[in-house]
Amino acid sequence: MTLPGWAVGVIELIEEAGQTFDYEHDFGDGWKHRITLVGVEPRIKGQRYPQCLAGARACPPEDCGGVWRYENLVEALLDPKHREHEDLRNWVPKGWGPETFKASDVRFDNPKRRWKLAFGEE
Repeated sequence: MTLPGWAVGVIELIEEAGQTFDYEHDFGDGWKHRITLVGVEPRIKGQRYPQCLAGARACPPEDCGGVWRYENLVEALLDPKHREHEDLRNWVPKGWGPETFKASDVRFDNPKRRWKLAFGEE
């Protein structure tokens, strides 16, 4: 079953530690993620939720062409002799690298708010 993120809260999908769901970001590019609820802990005042605890690799640059083009992007960036190396190095955001990932840098937004901003609905 496919549900829009702005219509269904994560809490409606998983409630117990160990439960998972699949999330697809950008249907056109096919970025698929498996989300796992690690646990439910008492809220800590001043802490933002939800939190990302782990991950691998940097978030791909926007509009990089999906999984297949991303593989080419990484290959070209890691090989200075690759025919697209220089162009792609200048295209990616400054400081971006495929192996860069910090869970503490991950930010979650409110999908209902994002929908309102995108479509001007109240």
